Amino acid sequence: MARFYRLIIIYILLHITASGMYAARPKKQPVDTVGLRCRGVMESFPKVYEGLEKRLEFYAEQGFTHYFYSPSDDRYCNRWGWKILYNDSDRHLVRNLNTLCSENNLEFVWTLDPGERYKWTPEDYKYLLDKLVMMYYNGIRSFAVSFSENEGNYMAVKDSLEKDFVATRPEKVSLYMIDETSVAEYPSEGASAVRSLMKGYHFDESFVKNAKAKNSVICNISSYDEFAKIAVLSVADFARDPYAYSPDESMADAVEMLHGDIRQSFMTFLRHTGGVKESSDVMTFSLEDWSKEKSDSLFKEFDRIENVPLQMRKCTGSEIVDALEPWLVEFGRLGTRGKKVLKCMEYYKSGNLGDFWKTYLSTVMTEEEIISYESHPVGENKLHPFCNQAMDAMKKGFTSMLTGDTVLHNLASTLYAQSGKALDSDFATFVSTRGHMEFAIPAQANTCHLLTGQLPEGKRIIFRQLKTDGSLAAEYVLRSSYSTFDIKDGAVMVDILGDVDVYENIFVYL
Repeated sequence: MARFYRLIIIYILLHITASGMYAARPKKQPVDTVGLRCRGVMESFPKVYEGLEKRLEFYAEQGFTHYFYSPSDDRYCNRWGWKILYNDSDRHLVRNLNTLCSENNLEFVWTLDPGERYKWTPEDYKYLLDKLVMMYYNGIRSFAVSFSENEGNYMAVKDSLEKDFVATRPEKVSLYMIDETSVAEYPSEGASAVRSLMKGYHFDESFVKNAKAKNSVICNISSYDEFAKIAVLSVADFARDPYAYSPDESMADAVEMLHGDIRQSFMTFLRHTGGVKESSDVMTFSLEDWSKEKSDSLFKEFDRIENVPLQMRKCTGSEIVDALEPWLVEFGRLGTRGKKVLKCMEYYKSGNLGDFWKTYLSTVMTEEEIISYESHPVGENKLHPFCNQAMDAMKKGFTSMLTGDTVLHNLASTLYAQSGKALDSDFATFVSTRGHMEFAIPAQANTCHLLTGQLPEGKRIIFRQLKTDGSLAAEYVLRSSYSTFDIKDGAVMVDILGDVDVYENIFVYL
């Protein structure tokens, strides 16, 4: 009896332990009762036989049921040699691949794609039929035909093959038409693969509807790497249960399987690059709706974004991380810029114009930064527009504070050749004083706003107002990058002594 109770206790403990493990990381299992009947992977890259055994094991583990053989370098099954019969060595290779699939409980589907070289004539149909018959005698029992880039009545061809081929075989065979199947095409190389990954694997309504109606889906990959793995994992998740499929959860599971140590950083990256949830759970606001609470919440998100590149680069040797590097650079910059924008908004709302201008100046994107961003955009759904809109709103508001108008119209009437960019009503341009710079004071001006770059440490910058005879009307030592001066009676010119970048020397009448 004591032994019986000990066994019961051990059983309970094991059950609790196992439950805890699964609760910490629930694993999705193939659900055959609701899964699609045909869950296929199509490999269309060359030399698919290299490393195929491990890939087949991976496909089977993810609940796939079919392997569609369609390598780009097998001329016997593509448009370049679809009318040619296999030689002995190649025929044996295909037979061995068929056996390998069977050992992994995957249905090997030999796929023929004559493409635009199929002419929809009785002669070409006879070639097609003979080719399938020969492959049947080579031991193949599942076939697929594709007429990619070739418009024609492929359903008529299917009906004829069902009658002339499928129905006449001594052993049961299966025939699939790729043209009527939901095929998820995923490039696995270059920028297109990176953009596919960043976009997220979201199947649109028509794709889902067709897959359910046809009870099948195929993931077609053009090469096998980490990008392809994520595509495979996402399609597998959809195929196992299309009625409960969640693209966000599927992407999260796929990312965790590949990069468990950087999962959260990767998900943050995807969430703000057009993919998972499309930033929908991040709350932005306008300058008018600013509040400390809203700003602090968004600041934390920008801080996470800023740290994502550093965290992801810890995953050394990752094909995905290496390929994403240009976007990671921009992602980190987005986080840094977003934090500065929020500080700008806080200074602006509090009336701290000195710190506002200094922070605003460091936040404006240069032409080079704009070009770099446009080459590898991130956060384009919500956060990048938020930064731009906030900067525009603050620029208009700041201009209104300085001049009483939302559009900056500098009253300067005389432009010295070397000082034009300091009088062009553009906060993004500047000119360096190089020791000395002069500006004529417009006759109607009574106020001067001086906006400079960072003041040099340990050196004084002098701002003077001069009369017609060159005598001093006033003299000031600059203490801040943003300064406002009243124009003194009799002053007709201002000059700046010292080395500093001048963004705007604004003369206004207030």
